[in-house]
Amino acid sequence: MNLNKSYSKCLKPLETHTIHCEGGHTMKKIIYFMSLIVVLIVIWRQIGETQAASLPSSTELAQDDFRIIVQSVSSDNSPMQQMSFDIIVANADGVPVPSDKVQMQIKMPKMLCGIFPATIREIRQGTYEATVVPVMKGRWEAEASVRIGNEQYTVRHPFAVS
Repeated sequence: MNLNKSYSKCLKPLETHTIHCEGGHTMKKIIYFMSLIVVLIVIWRQIGETQAASLPSSTELAQDDFRIIVQSVSSDNSPMQQMSFDIIVANADGVPVPSDKVQMQIKMPKMLCGIFPATIREIRQGTYEATVVPVMKGRWEAEASVRIGNEQYTVRHPFAVS
């Protein structure tokens, strides 16, 4: 077999590790591009982990002489594992306030993976436990809705699943 005929459009295919073909495409360019993609993925993941680590453990809404606090309770924030949150409702002085209705749901902002309702139970007056199962890793948002009398209050609490 004549190698020169096989690589008639290429220059010096056997003398170097890089085969230079018409159009200027080289293996070096492909390897460089793939390396760049890997570096960008690593940086993107590290930024995501840093942002997740900087999320607050609790979020508070103070409005109309009421304080509503949503706090992450679970130590294991893994996908497909039950997570717990406390929802605390009090007046401005910190005295627990009974709520007519408490609900919570979780979702991933800017993603289309669904909205997952939490199971709510009252632990004691003004304190509620919400349990829910996030389905995948990433940044999530818990949205707690509390009704006191005729008023509805909503608290959005960011959390991470890793």
